[in-house]
Amino acid sequence: MGICCSIYPLASQQLAQLRADPPLVWRLLEPEDAQPYLSELARLQKVSWRQRLQRLQLPWRPQGRSRAPATPAVPVPDLPAPALGMLDLDKSWDGLRHCIGRCAPDAPDFFAGDGAIGRIEVGYGPALAVDSGTLARYAAALQGIDEGSLLRQLQGSDFKEVYLGELWRRRDADSQAYLLENFRDLHGFMRQAAAQGLAAVICYS
Repeated sequence: MGICCSIYPLASQQLAQLRADPPLVWRLLEPEDAQPYLSELARLQKVSWRQRLQRLQLPWRPQGRSRAPATPAVPVPDLPAPALGMLDLDKSWDGLRHCIGRCAPDAPDFFAGDGAIGRIEVGYGPALAVDSGTLARYAAALQGIDEGSLLRQLQGSDFKEVYLGELWRRRDADSQAYLLENFRDLHGFMRQAAAQGLAAVICYS
């Protein structure tokens, strides 16, 4: 149990698609299963139908039960993923966010994203969009951080209000290894994503 962070790379035009049509986020998160996408469409259509009825404010009630027209099959779009795979930071994300932020205070707050993708709950809240420009600036900031600097922040921070604060405050070999392992993964991911001009989607689950 706990809050894990996953980062999905995608092209800027694909991110624009998600912002324009938020249910598509399920095609990114669950590419092998069309059901979450179809269920979200059905939910939105039901809400929209109720809203239309409320706006009509009919002075009468229909008698009997009318038969709804047959629902046509819904095409399920694909959202091709780039060659760079998803990054799973497990529960290390807030410790990384804190230490990296102290090492590079001018860097963007990558883990806060650039806005939610609709109001679709994909775990702990909606997925977050990260524009390619934000990703590139964050990748550049990471280039200036070495592992020694990161560990010094681990040793010198109180981690108040940081997720898994008790783990980071131990400052033992296990917490150091956990931080460094995920920092290396994040560093490599950002370098490759920035080189390809990619954007990203962050999911907390």
